[in-house]
Amino acid sequence: MKRRVTREEIIRTTWDLILRNGLRAVRVDEIAQTLEISKRTLYELFNDKDALVEQCWDAIREKQKARIADFLVYKPGVSLEQTQSLINEFISNLCYISTSSLQELQRKEIYADIYEKGRRIWLDAFSQLLNNCITDGTLLPEVDCERFANRMMTILYHMYLDNSTRQEMEAFGWALLRGVATQDGIKWLDNKRQKS
Repeated sequence: MKRRVTREEIIRTTWDLILRNGLRAVRVDEIAQTLEISKRTLYELFNDKDALVEQCWDAIREKQKARIADFLVYKPGVSLEQTQSLINEFISNLCYISTSSLQELQRKEIYADIYEKGRRIWLDAFSQLLNNCITDGTLLPEVDCERFANRMMTILYHMYLDNSTRQEMEAFGWALLRGVATQDGIKWLDNKRQKS
């Protein structure tokens, strides 16, 4: 039953189990059994389940940071497109994780910091892109970018928890962005929507 596994393999397997079963349902016994290793081997690499879960979320956060970085390269005139694309990426990331895992991550004190770190990455990215939109003249200059981004993310998060479809969430994100766009921004968003 025992074999050699890497930390990355344990993290990947644990993450797959979390996605399939939810955070609360994943047990150390199940992780060890799935990997065909002893619990002792698992505990030699991770102090406890919480430490392993934290490593899983750290790995996911690093992947998210890498993907988000592509959106943050400032290209004059395309910031609104980048922002719309990042909204859809945010929605995709929400839909990737079960609602029960997201709720537990946010509620359980030991995981709350993990949740907030991930949220902060998205918030900073949205704020930067929205500021770029103001610079490009596609977003109204009086918009408080961080506050707008925070509210938008919160609304989309709650829509997901309320079982809204991905299409509903994308349409709502588009509508929110259109609501703070300048005439040039509205024209671009409307043209883009007609083409798709």
